[in-house]
Amino acid sequence: MFCSAKFFFRVAVALAVLPALSFSAPAAGKVRSTLGIVDRWKVKLNNWEQLWTGAKVYQSDLVRTGVESEVVFALPDGSSITIAENTEIELSQLLEPNDEGGFETKIDVHKGFINFAVRKQKNKKSNFKFKTGTATASIRGTEGFVGGEGTFFAGLKTGKLEIVPDGSNRMVAIEAGETTFGRDSLVVLK
Repeated sequence: MFCSAKFFFRVAVALAVLPALSFSAPAAGKVRSTLGIVDRWKVKLNNWEQLWTGAKVYQSDLVRTGVESEVVFALPDGSSITIAENTEIELSQLLEPNDEGGFETKIDVHKGFINFAVRKQKNKKSNFKFKTGTATASIRGTEGFVGGEGTFFAGLKTGKLEIVPDGSNRMVAIEAGETTFGRDSLVVLK
């Protein structure tokens, strides 16, 4: 009888844990380094928790940094994202399959700035996008920064960035060594 009680306990634990494991989001990346105060909001837990080096980050996580703080993520495709101080982002989509047979990655920058080093997308139908409150920027493989609060800012070290201001269908492209900023229309500086 002792063995059967132990068996039933194990089965009950397995039945409680398996559904949670099967519906959890796949890991989107890993925290390479943190400096200062870095927190993550996990939707399922409904609270902020401190984020540490080595932790996994998942799609739908919100991440925020405090004063003089930053965090660097390594993504499975080899790209890296550095979230600067006083910034809040949402990992909206990370390597999600799209209708064209590629993958979609979208990071919403709610406030502040991020630096990125995005690997060239192997599949031409894949997209990597950054969304701010004023514009959406699409890239395929480049290094630079993007962000802003009320005004969009972006600058490139390498590659090309295509930006569409919110409420507009006019795309603005910048290349390595260029910076752009604006709200309804964008100014490009070399």
